[in-house]
Amino acid sequence: MREALATMAGESTGLLRQMADDVESGCDEADARRWKDRAGSLTATLEGLRSARTWSRESYRFNPGHRMRRGARRPPPIEHDLYWERFTERLAALVDNLAAGAGRDRDLALPPPARLGVLARLLRAVADVCDWDRRRWDLPPGAADRAEREAAVARAEDALADLKAGLVSYDQETAVALGAVAASGQQLLGLVRGVA
Repeated sequence: MREALATMAGESTGLLRQMADDVESGCDEADARRWKDRAGSLTATLEGLRSARTWSRESYRFNPGHRMRRGARRPPPIEHDLYWERFTERLAALVDNLAAGAGRDRDLALPPPARLGVLARLLRAVADVCDWDRRRWDLPPGAADRAEREAAVARAEDALADLKAGLVSYDQETAVALGAVAASGQQLLGLVRGVA
């Protein structure tokens, strides 16, 4: 279970960092396709997490001696699985909004370069939160430094506030695109902020 949770967090970290790099260097349709492919593979990883949960539950149920052994750790609560399910959905929405501006047949305008730099900061900060989540599964319970995660969340909050600042100063099309990306980012940040 812990390995499946670490894999989910690691793949999310990788996607967010790739998006940040691509956005900062000026993203295009090929980048958007790559993001969508990686977001799709997150869904497959989520299925692997669900399967690991099922096998862990069955193993625990059919192996009563497992409960009697010292040092055997119980699997993490199912709330972790639900968190990653919601995280994957919200990340996919952010990918869709960014891809809509990066494609050849743009449904949305691509936010201005200055705002893309701010968005890259937000993506990197959320990636740092995911990386903390990944590393914590290799540590004994309670050993992870929560201050590191909280600092990453604070950086993400600052970047989101900067992203939303001055939204009304853009033309309507740009404001709509930037607003969609900011709203997706806010939902993703709201989720990671609420995790204890």
